[in-house]
Amino acid sequence: MFWSFIICIAGGAAYAFLKPPIYEVTAQLSIGQIQISSEKSPLPLEKPEELEYRLLSAFGKKVAEGVERERPFLTKAGPRKEGSTTLELTVEGDTPDDAKELLNNIVKSVLENHLDIYKGNIDPLSGRIHNLAAQREALQQQRHCHGGFDPGRQHGFAAGHPKV
Repeated sequence: MFWSFIICIAGGAAYAFLKPPIYEVTAQLSIGQIQISSEKSPLPLEKPEELEYRLLSAFGKKVAEGVERERPFLTKAGPRKEGSTTLELTVEGDTPDDAKELLNNIVKSVLENHLDIYKGNIDPLSGRIHNLAAQREALQQQRHCHGGFDPGRQHGFAAGHPKV
């Protein structure tokens, strides 16, 4: 009995020393938000559950049914608490540098994607603002050239006297 105990301890110790270590790196990522109106609370650029799915699909351990990615890979990309726009990202790697590099690449890809979303929404608005400013300038010049706007003159009235 004593020898079986010693053999079990020796086997466990050998396994612990021979099994390669797994390094884990974690970061918290706050999803960018945009304020639409002053009455409503800001909206995230991407829903947390959609971002979680997208990241796990692109960087997670499972590539397809029955196919797994080798380390490093993303093991967790979930909200810290229910309803939060802050995700906790966890990456496993064979070396600390591998795990850190993948985590940095994931964060960089999220930032680039969110910048594209932001630009995709802001560029049309900027164009509209520019067009409205040009229209306003043209109308002001017309008003200046014609001595101001007189609603009576537009309908054939001059200084309040009907035209007969």
